[in-house]
Amino acid sequence: LILVQGINTFLSFIFLPYLSRALSVEDYGTYGQTLLIVNIVFVGFSFGLGKIIYTYFSDPKQDNNEVFISNLYVAVLSGIFAILIFLPLVGFTSNLFDNQNIEPLLLIYLLSVPFSIAYLTVNASLIFFDKVSLVAKIAVFTNILKILLIIIAIQILNSILAIFYFLLFISFLQFSIGIYFSKKIFSFSSKKFKLNLALEQLKYGLPL
Repeated sequence: LILVQGINTFLSFIFLPYLSRALSVEDYGTYGQTLLIVNIVFVGFSFGLGKIIYTYFSDPKQDNNEVFISNLYVAVLSGIFAILIFLPLVGFTSNLFDNQNIEPLLLIYLLSVPFSIAYLTVNASLIFFDKVSLVAKIAVFTNILKILLIIIAIQILNSILAIFYFLLFISFLQFSIGIYFSKKIFSFSSKKFKLNLALEQLKYGLPL
């Protein structure tokens, strides 16, 4: 996992200089502002769900399927809730940053929040059940694909809008791959969802 973090950090390190040169100053600033805002929303509505799940998996009294499904449902719903809360504030936010160009980008990239939050649950679950190498491969694959798609968006499509469509696609793809492999570990029956367990994880995850 440390190796993967090192690879991803290296990819980001060599990619940022490219972005700063390939995009205009205005587009680069808009790109950065959009990432910053959506990341704040993502962190603010993650509610520590990807961390608290380790505690529940470690409790022998808990049903791991119920823990996973309940946590996953809350993660997706919190992401949807984040979108509903923030959508009316997009115009206000663009005025706050004095940059109207971020409005359409925020509307696109905000849709990635439910996938990103839910992937925290999936990622933590795969790691807990000894799928670290799989998590590493998913991370490297999606990061490399993200870089390639962004290069296509800039060099071929010449569109900053396309960058965020691709970033949204990557979030969905990463989540989908994680869910595919999670099905080999967990039962995805809706009967496994327990409201009390979901609310309890949310309650204890909030401080994290």
